[in-house]
Amino acid sequence: MTAMGKLKIGIVVSSGVLLTVPLYLWRISYPLTDWAVIFLAVLAPMLFAGFYSRRKDLLGARYRAAVRKKSWVSKFLRGRIRATIDSLVFVTFAVPILAWQALGTAGPIAPILVLLCIVASSMSLGFRCWLQRHFHAPFAASWSYALGAGAAAIVFVPILAWINWKYVLFPGEFLSLDFLEAVQFGVAEQLPPRRGWIAEILALPFAIESAQLWLTAKYGSTMAWVPAVYSIYLALVAFIVARASTALASFAGDALRKSWDESTNV
Repeated sequence: MTAMGKLKIGIVVSSGVLLTVPLYLWRISYPLTDWAVIFLAVLAPMLFAGFYSRRKDLLGARYRAAVRKKSWVSKFLRGRIRATIDSLVFVTFAVPILAWQALGTAGPIAPILVLLCIVASSMSLGFRCWLQRHFHAPFAASWSYALGAGAAAIVFVPILAWINWKYVLFPGEFLSLDFLEAVQFGVAEQLPPRRGWIAEILALPFAIESAQLWLTAKYGSTMAWVPAVYSIYLALVAFIVARASTALASFAGDALRKSWDESTNV
């Protein structure tokens, strides 16, 4: 195997480990203590760095193409501020969704989401090799991670939907409770009895999930729009998980390439 092939495998494996290990530790420790948020605090900067580096390179390339190099404006239009804002928005949405998924994902779904992470990272590297033949490096790198995440999510949404329909059991209470009662029941079942700022943040996605489960249990077999809404919900979750994985692939790629360059220059 070539050195480049080993590097790509290292990036894919690293991205999977960097995502699954903090989330697993968060999952097993949060029922015991709110200090479990430390594991999310470890994950968030890595997501930010991976997303920021590609976004900054893309915006910087756009500004360099639009602004003359000798202009004083070029000192300010380097893409860093916009990349910082975009990265903060991504992390703000991604981390709570990942935390919620880690806590609430049923047994049959967890290995599929791990496989989704691996496939998304692998596809992003494949797209990058192809795009580099046609576009300059900053564009190829940035677009490849978004395309890899989107393509992987599209492939896995039907798989996730099928497993949810076939193997994930809905609580029997959803058939007897009304909508608001079902939402409250779902949140209470998923979150620990203690309350705090973490529980308040996670209550919203758990409420949305409970609403989806109630609709599916009540009307999934009689109303066509219910499976459609559920598919959109799964698509959003799949894309966030895949995009987080590709952001970590970007982060791992920067670190591994730097280490590889330093070792080859010795």
